[in-house]
Amino acid sequence: MAAPPDVRTRLSPDLLALYQSATEGRGAPAATARGPEQHFDAQGRVLVEVDLACTGALPTAALKGAGLALSASVNVPPLCAVEGWVAPQSLVTLAGVTGVVRVKLPAAAVPPRAQPVRRTTAQL
Repeated sequence: MAAPPDVRTRLSPDLLALYQSATEGRGAPAATARGPEQHFDAQGRVLVEVDLACTGALPTAALKGAGLALSASVNVPPLCAVEGWVAPQSLVTLAGVTGVVRVKLPAAAVPPRAQPVRRTTAQL
């Protein structure tokens, strides 16, 4: 079953590619779509951060129902987010939960971009 396009836009590009790999029969998602910034557990679930609209209580029951195994949460407006593990095949279902704004890799999992080295030469 194809997900509505608006729900897919809530997935970061790397997680959308992982979802497509997992659901389009391109082999095991952990083997084909894993990048250095993606973290998988022994069950093949990927670690994600889910950014939420800060409109009251976090929808933890709905998130769990969509397959997310919660590991951390923050509900201090304007920062409302949860982190947890989810099967790649369930990413679009997770993105479709009411209140979900964005599903992405956790900031701690994304390696920092290499900064150019600036060399200065002192003149004496």
